Amino acid sequence: RIMSANILAYRWGESNYSNVLPVAQRAEIFAGVLLKYLPDAVGMQEADQPWQQALPWYLERMAKKDGIEYTFLFDKLTEGTTTMINFSTIVYRSDLYTLDEKGAEVFSIWEKTPNYFQRVATWVKLTSKTDSNVQFALVNTHWAHEDHDTVNACAMEQAALVLAVFDGSEPLQEEDKVLVETLKNRA
Repeated sequence: RIMSANILAYRWGESNYSNVLPVAQRAEIFAGVLLKYLPDAVGMQEADQPWQQALPWYLERMAKKDGIEYTFLFDKLTEGTTTMINFSTIVYRSDLYTLDEKGAEVFSIWEKTPNYFQRVATWVKLTSKTDSNVQFALVNTHWAHEDHDTVNACAMEQAALVLAVFDGSEPLQEEDKVLVETLKNRA
């Protein structure tokens, strides 16, 4: 199971609106969603610093209490000599899967704000701990919404990244083959 969740960053949530629950409460609710649906991996968007401080505590509690272990990746990224908060994070079931590879790519068109990356794609390749034939990859991003040119540029970079992540891998489902072929035609 793969899940994608825009978890609403603090900076656009309760810091702007009085009717939004605080991150600490939303992190507890989100951990409950993970516990109920047990996704193998989750691509999260808008995981700003308050989320990166609150959610790991609930993940650790879930591991101790329920034996379900999630690992939080990509809280920060480094480009050159600058380390920044990354908003496009991934959590995965580390009790069930081994992390084979991971990576991140900041979209070139995005003007980087000094203290965080918002337009970035993160990806992982995972292998089942019980059956090495079971492997999958997840690419996660927060889609651009600024203007048509930015959206298209980010989509093209995302397509190239997906092709690179799947390079040498045979998609397992017919829908995956169609997607990869479509991306090749657009790249």
